[in-house]
Amino acid sequence: MSSTTYTFVMMIFIILIFWLILIRPQKKREKQVNAMRSAIKAGDKIVTIGGTKAKVLKAKEESLIIEAGPNVRMEVMRWAVSQVLEEAKGSVKNPKPEEKPILEGLKEDAEELIEETVEKVEESADAALAE
Repeated sequence: MSSTTYTFVMMIFIILIFWLILIRPQKKREKQVNAMRSAIKAGDKIVTIGGTKAKVLKAKEESLIIEAGPNVRMEVMRWAVSQVLEEAKGSVKNPKPEEKPILEGLKEDAEELIEETVEKVEESADAALAE
C-alpha cells in the first residue's frame, strides 16, 4: 500500500472516529431536548436556561406564558427551557410514586391473564389435534 493511500485511509478513519465520538451523541441529545421542549404543556413546572423556576400557564407554538411568582407572568421562547421539573397532573408519562404500585399490580394481573389464555389455547389446540 502506498503512503498516499495509507494517509487517505487514516484520514477517513479519524473522521469516522470523530463522528462516532462527538457528532453522533450531540445530535442524539439535541433530538431529546427538542422533543422535551415540544412536549411542554400548560401546568408543567419548568426551569429556564436563566435558572428561573416557573409554572407554564399557556403553551404557544414558539413560546410559553409562564408564572414565576404571584402575579409575575412572562413570555419565554421554548428554546429557553432547560428542563421540565414536573409534568402537569393527569400525565401518564411519569406516574406519581403512590400510583406505581397500582400500575405494577395491573401489570401482574395482565401477565397472569395472558398466561391463563395461553394455557387454554394450548389445551384446545391439543384437543383439536387429538380428534
